Amino acid sequence: MKMDTKTWLVAAGVAFGCTSPPIAAAQPTGPVEWTTRDLPQANGYEREEVLDGLDHPWAVAWLPSGDMLITERSGAFKRVKKGTVRLRSVEAELPDFFAAGQGGLMDLSLHPSFAENNLVYFTYEQGSNRKNRTVLARGTYNGGSIDDIDVIFEVGQWKAGGQHFGSRIVWLPDGTLLLSIGDGGNPPVRYDGDWIRKQAQNTDTHLGKVLRL
Repeated sequence: MKMDTKTWLVAAGVAFGCTSPPIAAAQPTGPVEWTTRDLPQANGYEREEVLDGLDHPWAVAWLPSGDMLITERSGAFKRVKKGTVRLRSVEAELPDFFAAGQGGLMDLSLHPSFAENNLVYFTYEQGSNRKNRTVLARGTYNGGSIDDIDVIFEVGQWKAGGQHFGSRIVWLPDGTLLLSIGDGGNPPVRYDGDWIRKQAQNTDTHLGKVLRL
């Protein structure tokens, strides 16, 4: 039997145990639907409630006294004295503060020399729903208030919407600071003519990055 070239290649592939390469499936260009049924069940943990009455708590920092300092997404700082469950407000004025969706007052970290300088660092959102960005600020903690607040870093790109702001603060042994910034959101949020989340691969923006300051 005479075989043409295409038939001979298929026959050879079968003989040597080869198969045709899989055809790549079309990739989604927008949000992908999912439900909690798609997630594996977590096991091996126990939950213990230690505080209530908080409004979307975001971060906790332990003070040298053993007290807790807590941020709420809505823009409030709360203090809980060691050995109690009573929430006390800590006054702070955040310049151009904005809270919506996933954004607001976020992470909180004490300066490595907090015992000497009382400096606290925190991230929050500035702007409006149409134009917003993540900033890093610091202030002096005085028990009932955080004073002398200065914004010391601003994400260089403004974005819209209420998604994917970040952020976490981590101190390195050399005294420098790592700051994570969100990618800005899911489709249909766009930036510079494309999906904003693609900016995580663009080194000319701060979006979707871990920055060392």
